Amino acid sequence: MYDFLKKENSGIKPEPHEIKVIEDSYGFEFPQILFDFYLLHNVGTIKLCTFEIDGFEHQVRNMVPLKEGALTFEEIVANDRKDGFIDTNMLPLAMNEGGDMYYWDKNNENVYLYYWDDIENPIFISENIKSFFELLSQSIDEGQ
Repeated sequence: MYDFLKKENSGIKPEPHEIKVIEDSYGFEFPQILFDFYLLHNVGTIKLCTFEIDGFEHQVRNMVPLKEGALTFEEIVANDRKDGFIDTNMLPLAMNEGGDMYYWDKNNENVYLYYWDDIENPIFISENIKSFFELLSQSIDEGQ
């Protein structure tokens, strides 16, 4: 299922009750597939994944960790809420090599890419987390 993982989690994995605290703090529930991913992998390294949407190439370099890492889920959400540029329905999922963010909509699970230099025009990537993970597994760069 997670063919895009390069290295298993070497950091701290969140406990189910810790994930529930995050859900309660921000008023949402992680889709089961993402909840399970975080329980098993949290900050596992992923392979560079490159795919095309509407004739444009996009990449995913990192998944957003719940615990540990350079920028955690809660740090990104706190910054987004403070800045006010990202709708509060959007929750961080992954990022590309340039730091642009993939978000999922807590109302319908749609996944979007937000380029920081064009934040008003998010790009639709997939209809849910499962199809996003499938997209990553199908778009692993050779040599990874």
